Amino acid sequence: MILRLIPHTLTLSNLLFGLIGIVYASKGFDNNEAQIILLLVGLSLLADAFDGAAARMLGVSGELGKQLDSLADVVSFGVLPGMAIYMQWQNPEAGIFQPALLAFLIPLGAAVRLGRFNIDTRQGSYFIGLPSPSQAIASIGFLFFYEDIQALHTYGAYIPWLILGVFSVLMCWAMNTERFTLPSPKSLKEKGGKKTLIISIVIAFPLIFILREKSLPIIILLYLITSGLFFKPNT
Repeated sequence: MILRLIPHTLTLSNLLFGLIGIVYASKGFDNNEAQIILLLVGLSLLADAFDGAAARMLGVSGELGKQLDSLADVVSFGVLPGMAIYMQWQNPEAGIFQPALLAFLIPLGAAVRLGRFNIDTRQGSYFIGLPSPSQAIASIGFLFFYEDIQALHTYGAYIPWLILGVFSVLMCWAMNTERFTLPSPKSLKEKGGKKTLIISIVIAFPLIFILREKSLPIIILLYLITSGLFFKPNT
């Protein structure tokens, strides 16, 4: 019984970091909040990475842990990035019906993806569709483009909202499409798995050094492209 508490504690830590991030997002927005939210998403990612590994190592894997993991992921990798983008983009004068609501496509898409993931027996050593943690990384990185995107309103007031809409739809679609098969650390023996992961990591490091937080959506996009070019899993 005590051993089961270890992976469950990690899973609930994932959820807790997501909840704290939502609190920060709800207070208002600037780059300091964005960096704190990025840190909290990173902590959620670490907890998410180790809870399943801990359960397998301790021999206490079970259905409860699987369901808790998905519920925590909906909050940390769905609600949190969607809420953060909404709070950053909202216009208080517009009332409840405003274009910033487009950001909620992200948690809706994450909920559908994680629900499907729980019943999809094909996703063992690889992913079908963009994993919700990868989407969260891209979405939090999107926060750091806000001022650059808003500057485009001089070419048309609708352009920033169009970009927000396209990004939100793309994230929702990428999580739930079956067009992408993407490698995970378990995919090293799959055709192109090792090559895809190495190329993605090699590209990521200089981008992070040069662009810092703004590199995150670009890294996820390159991950999708590289997977499409090289990763051919055995189905």
